[in-house]
Amino acid sequence: MTSTFARRRILSPSSQSFAPAAGPAASAPPDASASPAVPTQPAVSARSVVSAQPVVWAQPVVSARPAVEVFEQFLLLDPRSGADVAIAEQVRAALPDGLRDRSRAHGSVLELSAADGRDLRTLRAQLATRRRAAADAAERSGVWLTAIGAPPAGSPSRSGTHATPSRSGTHATPSRSGTHATPSGSDTDGMPLAGRRLPGDARDAAVDPALCGMRVRIGLPDRVPAGAVGERLRIWLPVLQALTANSPFHRGADTGHSSWRAVLRRDRPLPATHPALVVDVADVCTDLDDAILVTALIRAAVATAVTDLHEDRPAPSVPGDVFASAAARAARDGLRADLVDPLRCRVRPAWDVVDEFFATVSPALLDSGDLGAVVDGLARLRDTGDGATRQRRIHRGTGDLRAVVAALAAWTRTGA
Repeated sequence: MTSTFARRRILSPSSQSFAPAAGPAASAPPDASASPAVPTQPAVSARSVVSAQPVVWAQPVVSARPAVEVFEQFLLLDPRSGADVAIAEQVRAALPDGLRDRSRAHGSVLELSAADGRDLRTLRAQLATRRRAAADAAERSGVWLTAIGAPPAGSPSRSGTHATPSRSGTHATPSRSGTHATPSGSDTDGMPLAGRRLPGDARDAAVDPALCGMRVRIGLPDRVPAGAVGERLRIWLPVLQALTANSPFHRGADTGHSSWRAVLRRDRPLPATHPALVVDVADVCTDLDDAILVTALIRAAVATAVTDLHEDRPAPSVPGDVFASAAARAARDGLRADLVDPLRCRVRPAWDVVDEFFATVSPALLDSGDLGAVVDGLARLRDTGDGATRQRRIHRGTGDLRAVVAALAAWTRTGA
């Protein structure tokens, strides 16, 4: 069955993006082809494309462009071995003053944040600037800043320390082609290629703090209960998890999952409720456009939930075992197979469920002006696959996990 996004691409040659209009175009994934054009502001919903019948949308009763803040976590990886290196405090100290104030460090994980009141293009520019500055600071310390959900190599340390960066006199520069300079000598940190036994079990989570995600904080109107909004958003969290799956490898092995980070966390993906709503379900995205796409979808989902609350629409009821199954399937398969449809409580092709989510939040996307860019982003993601699929594609072409690390390190910097 042809997807809604494929049908949309036939309707109009125009396109829209969250990327800045001026300046050089952002780099494509190492092996991705150009995305086909899609419409900017279609005046119909995803479902009406099939029937070509007019659809009347209820206008959201609150602004669909509330304040948003994004927190991205990055692993610091040894260019030579691919193992994570616990020098995040050192790298943080080397950041520019303004960026250091909006960062946190723990072990081998560096977290950066950016906030903007309304405009996602401005937010994207902020995140891009922060990534480049942090990548510079990391390379001065002999490591690579890498947007990846879990460490692909090395062994977790119970003492909380990891390997120190290699100092062989050869500075390895990450390359988007999937290759990089490798100093001579043995891999002292042990970077096994694919084929090693799967990491023991979920006990790894207790000794491996090097897991990187993306948190999105959305402001809420006064007197709107964050808990009630979170409950309405909850059913779509596995879909957001699948869209951002970016950790197929862990400690030298292909785990068979798309998001091993989600498995190691061993908890249900629930939105945290504060004065604002914090959605903490996504793997960190290597491609910055993926991060902005998911941010736009989360913001639209929150606006949709607030509108439903205001209009006293009943919240969808999903049994706990169905939700747990949805989260587990999203962690395992990402976008490559099936997902659980939370409204029908049954398994459907992944992109059919994404379609359902898109249709649900489309009125808020239209109100915010983000609809065309989201259609464009989803079409691109369908063409390239999720982050886990891209990592495996690089590995199949090279047979070397170090090539995956090199490509992702370059993508983290230049893809921004």
